[in-house]
Amino acid sequence: MSELCLTRVVPMHTPDDVAAEKDIVICATTARAPLFDGRVLDEGTHLNVVGANHWNKTEIDVTTVRRADSIVCDSIEQCRLEAGDFRQALEDGAVDWSNMHELSDVVTGQAAGRQTPESITLFKSVGLAIEDVALGAKLLELAKREKLGRPLPF
Repeated sequence: MSELCLTRVVPMHTPDDVAAEKDIVICATTARAPLFDGRVLDEGTHLNVVGANHWNKTEIDVTTVRRADSIVCDSIEQCRLEAGDFRQALEDGAVDWSNMHELSDVVTGQAAGRQTPESITLFKSVGLAIEDVALGAKLLELAKREKLGRPLPF
């Protein structure tokens, strides 16, 4: 995989090994149970949790949610419907929707993201069509500028 990806790939024995001692942890799976124990996360870790998009799926445990100093969602409204990652933490009282921020508020400076270098930050995305449209528009703009691709007949 190192050769294929043009970067150093290091095999790990357990999911906890994968999540421990990392600056960034990205979860993009169809898991129905937490992938790792949240106690293994180092201070300062940032998590992108993007796979679980159903109330009965989760990639992270309650400990991970509890340890997150900042939780940012692409859409809190959609997360209320789809983010199973928060279900157990909400039921246990470990987190409340009012403690979470919209990504747009963080990007525009209306809400804070990381407060300190030691803060554990968590971004939860359930995937919004507008994100796909924005990316598509940007790629189309870049393709036109570079004179790549061809028009489709529709």
